[in-house]
Amino acid sequence: MRLKCFLCLFLLVCLAVTANAYKIIAPEPFSIAAKNYIKLQVLADKGDTAPDSVVFEVLYNSGNLLRRKSDASLSMVITLNDFNDGVFYVKARVYHNGKCDILSSKFDEAGVPVILDRHSAYNETTYQSAYKAAKQPQQYSYTCNNNKLKFNSRWDVDSLYFDFEVQDANLNYVKPGYISLFQTKKYLRTLWDSDCIEIGLDMQHDRSVWKKEDDYELLVDVTGNYSGNRWDAGRNFFKNWGRHTRVKVKQQGTLNNNQDIDKGYTISIAIPWAELNYKPVANTTIGFDIQLYDKDAQLDEAFRTSLSGTNPESNDNTSEWTSLTLARESSNAKFYLLGIIPLLALLWMITRKRKDPAVPIPMAEEAINHPPAYSESIRKAIDLIHAHYHDPHLSRQQIAGQVFISEKYLSSLFNKETGVHLIHYINKYRVDKAIELLQHTRLSVSEIAFKVGYNSLQNFNKNFKAISGKAPSNYRH
Repeated sequence: MRLKCFLCLFLLVCLAVTANAYKIIAPEPFSIAAKNYIKLQVLADKGDTAPDSVVFEVLYNSGNLLRRKSDASLSMVITLNDFNDGVFYVKARVYHNGKCDILSSKFDEAGVPVILDRHSAYNETTYQSAYKAAKQPQQYSYTCNNNKLKFNSRWDVDSLYFDFEVQDANLNYVKPGYISLFQTKKYLRTLWDSDCIEIGLDMQHDRSVWKKEDDYELLVDVTGNYSGNRWDAGRNFFKNWGRHTRVKVKQQGTLNNNQDIDKGYTISIAIPWAELNYKPVANTTIGFDIQLYDKDAQLDEAFRTSLSGTNPESNDNTSEWTSLTLARESSNAKFYLLGIIPLLALLWMITRKRKDPAVPIPMAEEAINHPPAYSESIRKAIDLIHAHYHDPHLSRQQIAGQVFISEKYLSSLFNKETGVHLIHYINKYRVDKAIELLQHTRLSVSEIAFKVGYNSLQNFNKNFKAISGKAPSNYRH
């Protein structure tokens, strides 16, 4: 994110409708993290007539117009101090041989849209996709215009699943067609002209400011028409996917009849992981967003709202998206041997004679590589913590069950031999691991929190500060 201003990549190929292939190159960000400007430039293909002059027009802040003649290199640098974050538009008037070519975008009469994003922080909101065996996945909701969307997600080794319920009093649908984009291409079916839902998935969660080949979008309209699209850098255009995706839509009302009151519609989606070129791993996180389109009348444009709160013109900016965690609880069977555990623990305490001296607590990998003279139970407890620290359900009860002693005795023995309390040791080990990830990966703080065993970012930050004395951001290089 940082300070970023970028041209939607598909608009880099905007061409003038003339024999000369003049085109706008850029705006291309350079050192924008520290400076507040962009550079516009017009180039001509080899053999084309050199322009006599170029005048750039920039429409910004919903109505202000900046008009300026380029320099001899047919380029212009503009500062962005007076620009609001969001979208602005660029045109270029190219004068040559007494003629004037207007370089713009057929997709948008206002000009080539450019997105200015100076939001300094990532969206740390995280949603859960429950493993399919879960009895009740968590329900989420948000509103768009006068609609309300409820949704949940599940996953298994084969597919990613979504269930949507949209409350909409007016169901409207426009027959899908095609639009001519960049004067040379045919773009996807215009499903967004109807009531529909768009899902965005950033599989590598790299939070780029423009969709890459690992970023997928899927549009599904109120009648069940759907289209999957992702950016193909080689073709410099979108390509379709979703042939094996399964979609089911149920309408609760009548289409294109605004005299009655409809209830809405439901959409169920199953996306095979193979279509996303992704192998799911429990408790990993992917980028995620939803766009809900609400068309209240045939002649109205669909009103659009995103789950992430992203500006509609910025929905291709994956750095603004939320996150979706492929949640799966660890099996507790391996931690419990109900019935026999209390009896074995009692027998063990009766027969135990050994008393071990207290020794300092090991740090991070030191306990594995150089185990001190702890008792067998404490060595096993430490090994369990090192192996399962990423499990948010790891507890004193589970560890006690594994080493066949009572919880109370485990706490007492651990404190006696190591000099620290068991829970503090678990938190300390998790914080050590978090510091390693902060220093050696580009994962977000929330992703790291979940990776080291915290269900709550608030609890992670609290424990991190208490143990390290610093905030997680202080460990970023």
